[in-house]
Amino acid sequence: MPEALRPPINEVVLSVGLARQVALSGPQLPSILGDWFTAHPRIETAAPYEIPPEPAELIGAFQAPSLRLIGNQVPRYWLISTDDQELVQVQPDYLALNWRFRNETNQYPGYGEMRNRFSDLLETASSGLSRHQGALRPTRAELTYIDVIRPSALWSSHRDTHKLINVALPSGASYEQLSFSYSRQLTSLSDEFVGRLHVSVSPAVDWVKREPQLNVTFTVRSADFHEAGIEEILEFLDLAHSEIEDAFHRLIRVEVLSAWGLK
Repeated sequence: MPEALRPPINEVVLSVGLARQVALSGPQLPSILGDWFTAHPRIETAAPYEIPPEPAELIGAFQAPSLRLIGNQVPRYWLISTDDQELVQVQPDYLALNWRFRNETNQYPGYGEMRNRFSDLLETASSGLSRHQGALRPTRAELTYIDVIRPSALWSSHRDTHKLINVALPSGASYEQLSFSYSRQLTSLSDEFVGRLHVSVSPAVDWVKREPQLNVTFTVRSADFHEAGIEEILEFLDLAHSEIEDAFHRLIRVEVLSAWGLK
């Protein structure tokens, strides 16, 4: 049966690329991250991740997000909370905070709360690094929202994607599945390139429940920073959140937003 209607946020990631700090690895992590380390007791490892560069012009320079698959590299550590809902990602040149939907009782806390927590994580890491003769030097920032839209009274098949998404189809066109992506530049008030918004819509399947899903992802990624501090990172993330919120409301049909209580 279709699930009850709920806003579709499945995961949110606030992250920052850093000038490499060897201390952000292995045995020194508990000292650097302090309470953040003890509050996330389950530890896993993953391949290192690099926030891709975001050039002002994409022609001849486009690079999709990717994992590093080169051998002999320090892994990315996943520090996971006891409720499996919050994840801290850390490697020598990357730090991130994820919120993940796990059950109906633990709803998304909102961007403001996520921003405050990420600010605290950055301040903690900065203080910890300074005790180890290091420094937090941000190079790039990224904000990602991953939405998973499940069947409901609004739709029941990938053929219904147009009932969820504001998309123009050729007259008389029919389809089994619909997917697309787009990006656009973000500029400052002085018309300086500061980053780019990426949006993608793609069909998926929950094979356990044998039901369709629609995955909608919004990512805002910064241009390279020069001499940025924590405040500059947070200011960019605020801009990124505003751009994602605007893109979300433009992409999703009004009646769907109303059904989710977002209009």
